[in-house]
Amino acid sequence: MSFKFNFQVDDDDDSNNNNKEQFNEDTKLNISEFDIGSKIDELSSKYIDLRIDLNSLLSDAAETEIVSFQSNNKLKKLVKPFKGNQENNNNNNNNNNNNNNNNNNNNNNSVNSNDNKDYEKLLDKTDLIPGVYEGGFKLWECSIDIINYLFEEKIDLKGKKVLEIGCGHGLPGIYCLLNGSTVTFQDYNEEVIYNLTQPNVLINGCDINRAKYISGDWKFVDQLLENEKFDIILTSDTLYNVGSFKKLYNLISNHLESNGKCYLASKTYYFGVGGGIRKFEELLKILNRLSIKTVRDIKDESVDSSVNVHLIKSRTELASSFKESLSFKTISYDDDSNKIDYNEFIKFHSFLQNKFPIIHKVLKRTVINKYSLLFEWTGSDKTLKPLLLNSHYDVVPVVESEWSYNPWGEIRNDNIYGRGSIDNKVVLMATMESIEAILANNYTQPIRTIYLCFGHDEEIGGLNGHRMIAKYFRDNSVRAEAIFDEGCPFLASNFIQGFEDIIAGVGVFEKGYLFYKLTSKVDSFTHSAIPPPESAIGILSKALAKIESNPFAPMENIEKKNQLLQLFNGETIKSSPFLDSMTKTTTALSMVHAGTKPNVIPKTASAWVSHRIINGNSIEYVKNRILDLINDTRITMEIEGFLEPSPISSPFTTAFQILKQTIYQQFGGYNVKVVPTQLMANTDTRHYWDITDNIYRFMPIVGNFMDFVSIHGNNEKISIDDYIKTIHFYKKLILNFQPFSNSSSSNYINKNLKINDYCPNSIYSNNKL
Repeated sequence: MSFKFNFQVDDDDDSNNNNKEQFNEDTKLNISEFDIGSKIDELSSKYIDLRIDLNSLLSDAAETEIVSFQSNNKLKKLVKPFKGNQENNNNNNNNNNNNNNNNNNNNNNSVNSNDNKDYEKLLDKTDLIPGVYEGGFKLWECSIDIINYLFEEKIDLKGKKVLEIGCGHGLPGIYCLLNGSTVTFQDYNEEVIYNLTQPNVLINGCDINRAKYISGDWKFVDQLLENEKFDIILTSDTLYNVGSFKKLYNLISNHLESNGKCYLASKTYYFGVGGGIRKFEELLKILNRLSIKTVRDIKDESVDSSVNVHLIKSRTELASSFKESLSFKTISYDDDSNKIDYNEFIKFHSFLQNKFPIIHKVLKRTVINKYSLLFEWTGSDKTLKPLLLNSHYDVVPVVESEWSYNPWGEIRNDNIYGRGSIDNKVVLMATMESIEAILANNYTQPIRTIYLCFGHDEEIGGLNGHRMIAKYFRDNSVRAEAIFDEGCPFLASNFIQGFEDIIAGVGVFEKGYLFYKLTSKVDSFTHSAIPPPESAIGILSKALAKIESNPFAPMENIEKKNQLLQLFNGETIKSSPFLDSMTKTTTALSMVHAGTKPNVIPKTASAWVSHRIINGNSIEYVKNRILDLINDTRITMEIEGFLEPSPISSPFTTAFQILKQTIYQQFGGYNVKVVPTQLMANTDTRHYWDITDNIYRFMPIVGNFMDFVSIHGNNEKISIDDYIKTIHFYKKLILNFQPFSNSSSSNYINKNLKINDYCPNSIYSNNKL
């Protein structure tokens, strides 16, 4: 839960002293736990001039992205901090800092960034290190909350003097600058100010003359500011370290105008580091100089406020466990099943047993066909159809020499690299982590049964994995309420140029496919000195040219089924291969083979063609159209693989609405469009068409173009933050979908879900909930 506190300085010192003495006597709290600054290095403070090379760096096409807030408010930020030292700027700072020598001379352990810090190593830090790195390069969630609050409450910022404490990206302060304030930005690390905050101020078009910058520990920032006062103080996600609370309290209370306000956004508890709003409340009650009230509670990704479900592992532990899951080479090979090392699959089973002991104690585990896994979380109401959470843990091969990182798990630059980090161990591990946390928080039995279905051969068709799991359900007369399976990552801002919202596409249907081999044969001399009038290669080439030059026409009214297309005009769709491929059956010439030597004429030539078949076309239609186009009896067609387009699942079911609700909860700080769409790839859901009508395919990760390229490619990765958010997403999805038998929360959807029937004409039902 995220809290915003509104502080005001209380000038009635005598009254406060009496209250403080009474409170201390009653509670017997030891204030020393809130001030351990003497036990760590405390970085000296100084004013930071504007980086002199900033304009040239920004002119070199710096990569930026849009962060969207409530009511279409948007700010820009750097995707990555700038690199390089600031020696020239440091010289300019001498005049600013001469009058602070007395403050900083007391700090014998202060760290000079040029002498003792390697900036490249600082960028690689993934965890907070007191006295070294305080997390400024990360965009913390509560900073988004605080901007939303300022906007929604119409806080008057014009002409106000603002201090942003622990600014990092500086977005709250930038919002104030754009609304007429004068802002002082403070961050512990001067590298953050130089390489992130200042560039963000400039790229948002702010008046740089109304911005100042300070780096250093709060103890010395307090001294550096001397008697300066501020109308508004902003700080977000700064309560993670209990030992720094006293310094933060002093900084706020000493520099807030008597009628000023401090807006603080924080989580209830920061797992793994021990801080949080509850402990800070204790200090406020002891010192009792600031009046305080809660102005808003916000459900966020750390705690589900309705049932108080916490994750039970720290950020580092979660990242480490996921990295370890990637170390198992659970590779599926298309060309040779004998290459598959099933020992790796068995080792992965043991890994899951070790990492998730509560799940293995509470849920019923069934091994399907030796290597696939099925977990049954039995619900208390047997009349309700179960929910299926599907994924797979096999991966495609890698060419290790083409990777810049270890393809079997490496954490670098706050990212987790490895095959399967997106496709698809991320879903399996996030699901397991979320349920382990729910169980650990004593929510042990859902009303509705939940199955976790983990296939082991999805990458080669799922015939021995999910097909056999689906058979298990048929044999046991199980019909599901809904299935949630892997899909396309959500499209990042400007994935389609000019469209700044995140597009959360939920696959409600899949294309089919047809793979075939075309072969031409001629009976002629084989020596190249006596060529025939028409060669096998020439005959085949003419056929391939006809196929490629006569693409399938766009399907009429396809946007009614694929609502993602409704977001764009016809010109944009035609100009985007990604969008255009969604409108029709596609054709790809994928392989050719003929000949053995330059001077030998082959009697046969072969080519392989792949079609992705849109809903509304059929395998028979595609095959006949191609044969009609070729119109040559010397060419034969050998079909090697086929699948009809999937049925369409309705987006008007309760299951879809709950999924949509969860997406909005997870990505509430951004503008996001949730749309039912078509999945162009194929998943193991093909084996479940008769198990449920409600199949929804998605990947709750926001991906850019390079993320898409890395799937089945090189350097596949997910950021640590995105992985943890994926865990929270599945936790919310499970909790939103149904109540638990020992939860009385009224915030849950009613257990008696009314699911609309699948509409047989492949057009969505008109019955909205």
